[in-house]
Amino acid sequence: TGAMLKAERHCRKLKMGGVPFSPDYNATRKRIAAWSLLVKRLEGGRVNSRFLHRKMHQADITEYSTITLEQASEERKEAYLENQKLKSNTSRRETWLETVAGALAAEGKLTKEQHILNMRNRERQRRNARIIRRVNGKLRAGAVTSVIAPDQQGHWREVTTKQEVEEALIAENIRRFSQASDTPFLQEPLLSAVGSVGTSSGAEEILNGTFQIPPGVDPYAAKLIPHLQRLPEVAAGSRISVTMDPADYQKGWMKAREATASGPSRLHFGHFIANAHDAEISLFDSIMAAIPHATGLSPQRWQDGIDCELEKKAGKTRVDSLRTIMLFEADANQNFKKVGRDMMYQAEELNALAQEQFGSRKTLSSVDQSLNKRLTFDLLRQLKRPGALCANDAKSCYDRVVHSIASICMQRVGVLQEPIVCMFTTIQNLEHRIRTAYGDSESTFSGQLWAVPIHGLGQGNGAGPQIWGVVSSPVIHMLQDEGYGAFFKASISGTELSFVGYAFVDDTDLVTIPAQQATFQEIAQEMQDMVDTWEGGIRATGGAIVPEKSHWYLVDFKWQNDIWRYATVDETP
Repeated sequence: TGAMLKAERHCRKLKMGGVPFSPDYNATRKRIAAWSLLVKRLEGGRVNSRFLHRKMHQADITEYSTITLEQASEERKEAYLENQKLKSNTSRRETWLETVAGALAAEGKLTKEQHILNMRNRERQRRNARIIRRVNGKLRAGAVTSVIAPDQQGHWREVTTKQEVEEALIAENIRRFSQASDTPFLQEPLLSAVGSVGTSSGAEEILNGTFQIPPGVDPYAAKLIPHLQRLPEVAAGSRISVTMDPADYQKGWMKAREATASGPSRLHFGHFIANAHDAEISLFDSIMAAIPHATGLSPQRWQDGIDCELEKKAGKTRVDSLRTIMLFEADANQNFKKVGRDMMYQAEELNALAQEQFGSRKTLSSVDQSLNKRLTFDLLRQLKRPGALCANDAKSCYDRVVHSIASICMQRVGVLQEPIVCMFTTIQNLEHRIRTAYGDSESTFSGQLWAVPIHGLGQGNGAGPQIWGVVSSPVIHMLQDEGYGAFFKASISGTELSFVGYAFVDDTDLVTIPAQQATFQEIAQEMQDMVDTWEGGIRATGGAIVPEKSHWYLVDFKWQNDIWRYATVDETP
């Protein structure tokens, strides 16, 4: 860590924007660069011939092969003098803007004067914004400057100071990351039987299909447990290796984006991307990353994180309406991404994911699900069969997932315990700082001393979408096993089709279309039972359904004189 930070301090820092652009000023800079390269070469320095030729061409210098050192030095001196002269000439920018405005006016509808006015206004706004930023200090882009939070009496009020904002957000995040504490796997007797990270003997019994469900367990959790059994191929030995291939590790960092935010240690994505360009340094990085991945240890540096608070909707700053993005250390999140990626490949290969879940899967998209939904109701209309749909949204999807359930679901598809323990130990012991527009807080909170372990995957976790895919699939399989869903038979092939709905990450539409003719009362009751079972299964994983974002629709038909129409709400009370 210290070596990487020291190396960054010796990197060249580019400072741009101090001098307004104009073509003639830019030309002097190109001539300075070209003549400086030639002087260096004539003095005996190493300069690539093609690079020199390219720079000379950019500076519009065609003949330089016979130039002496004295002549090149003189040309460079003159270029510097011209550069200084143009730098102090404030009218050159206006002259260039007029030229550009004339060209734009010739091509478009606005006049030259209108184009000049628009460009001057934009430049004035940019100058003013720079001055404001300089006066106010550096504020985090996109982060909140004030929030609406409850006071001690429960009254909601706006707080604006740095300390008040941070205190309100810490209180909200503690509530957010503990809101699943009353769900079945975080309550006795399952909490003791399964453990906090799903690696106990009880968890192994669930995976082996030998777990004896104790009295008092939530009925929907009891229904879900049989669907958490390890896949036959995994039980036969198809496990995901914890080996960290140096070439793949290097390739992964080469694809990463430098601007991606990370934890508070000051090691950022740029460090590791730079390391990836050197084979030996990248090999060392891969070895260091492989140690926690293969042993389950969580480095101390990884146990510091930042909760970045963003508005879900512009202007809505109630603390319970904000989105918390959890920023992990760059190399920690890269390891998490590998876990998620390898797990998804294995799950797809073993057909372990529910066919209804389209989220985070290659070649599947929300557009495909929308088409499936439309085709389903086209079939209903063609066959004149009644049915029902319930659109629902899981509450705080990634923030409520219970680690023990996630661990069991990951082991179910072949992930070994070590990378799982490393990830969830990191999250449970994470020291959270709050990031707002004012910067990062000095105050922190942590789940290390909590009686019930902190839960959630953390929005920002590179493995989060994939983990939700393997966690939601057993719940969908449970609905199938209970006999819920839509049932069709292809008219030509006679193939029987069935599915329980359409899922895309945490947005799920449940469908009830019985195989046999049924009344709308029977369909409404079956939809209610299906929603209850879905909510119970989701709650067993730590989740919940948002009533405000859930809606249901009944489709039925009426006939009159051999002409059909959709039944109204009054006709299906």
